[in-house]
Amino acid sequence: MSPLTRRIGLIVVGLTLSTVPASGQQSGSVAGCYVFTRPYFTWTQVEASSSTSFAAQTPLVELLDEPAAYLGPQQNGRRLVVPGLRDSSARGQWYHYSRWIAVPPDSIAVSWWNGLFGTHLSLRVFPESLVGTSSYASDIGDPNAPRSHTARAALARRVPCARP
Repeated sequence: MSPLTRRIGLIVVGLTLSTVPASGQQSGSVAGCYVFTRPYFTWTQVEASSSTSFAAQTPLVELLDEPAAYLGPQQNGRRLVVPGLRDSSARGQWYHYSRWIAVPPDSIAVSWWNGLFGTHLSLRVFPESLVGTSSYASDIGDPNAPRSHTARAALARRVPCARP
């Protein structure tokens, strides 16, 4: 196989992955709101009125069937939204790197990542739920901090999306 044929094949595979059906469904049918049994989506919130910061978390996520904000090495990333994330600097930092992607034939991978640390979820898609594992990872150089945790069970159920 010539280098050009190989490159064209990779481009076709890359384009195909963004629309691969999950569990026999179109990626758009995976899109929607889910509540997990644990609050995997955490961030530091700064209240503009008082300039105080506090840790915030939620088990809720909305998976959107549209391109992710940052399309680096994973060009096929889809966008996710975490309700309650109001601080614009935190929102920009987390949404820049976070995404979800379809993983053939019946799964998705969700990455809640701010460039330094975050949660990665590998989930099988069912009609009304997502089932799989979660793991925490970090690029922070603290030798006492764990660089990754053992995968734990993850479970989410589909819920109606609340619209403001």
